[in-house]
Amino acid sequence: MTRRTIKGKKFYAYQTNSQRGIVENWEECKKVVENEKGARYKGFKSLEEAKKWLDEGAHYDPKSAKKEFEKQELDENAIYFDSGTGGKRGVEITVCDKDGVPLTFLVVPENRITEKGTMILDKKKTNNFGELAALYLALLIAKKLNKKKICGDSKLVIDYWSKGHISKNKIKDKELVNLIEKTVALRREFEGNGGKIMRIKGSINPADIGFHRD
Repeated sequence: MTRRTIKGKKFYAYQTNSQRGIVENWEECKKVVENEKGARYKGFKSLEEAKKWLDEGAHYDPKSAKKEFEKQELDENAIYFDSGTGGKRGVEITVCDKDGVPLTFLVVPENRITEKGTMILDKKKTNNFGELAALYLALLIAKKLNKKKICGDSKLVIDYWSKGHISKNKIKDKELVNLIEKTVALRREFEGNGGKIMRIKGSINPADIGFHRD
């Protein structure tokens, strides 16, 4: 059977207490599931995969996902990012290689780089803002170095914000909304050129700063 796959396109399957179906964009899926308690939904690269998931009961497989997550190893060709808010100077972000060698300086002015090779943001910024800013820098650096893999440990930033899964009317920080939009655009370009963004455990992240208070 030929799988119906369209480059750059995704199919979103959903199941609620009263309905199930498949749509071709996240916003349409979100309208169906966001106020439905216990709703299940998942994105697929092909229509056949989406149908199969629904036909098999729309089950999640958290044990399998956790097992895959736990056995991760660092990729020598990837770049890594992180953010921390435990220091006294404000939110601190960094991008580095597998060995922890700083790369932030490649896209940030020298006067913004600390002695550790990190970058300090405004004290009013949250750690989540910092994680997003770090991913944005990582995307710029990946493009500059022609890297195809970026890794970080922020689920919110990697799985939601950088994919455009947000409610703009609920976010009052216009600077955050603007950064999300720029990061989404860069991520689409990056993945369109064969790039991949992965979430890894914070305990193995070579970019880990050590502070994650929000």
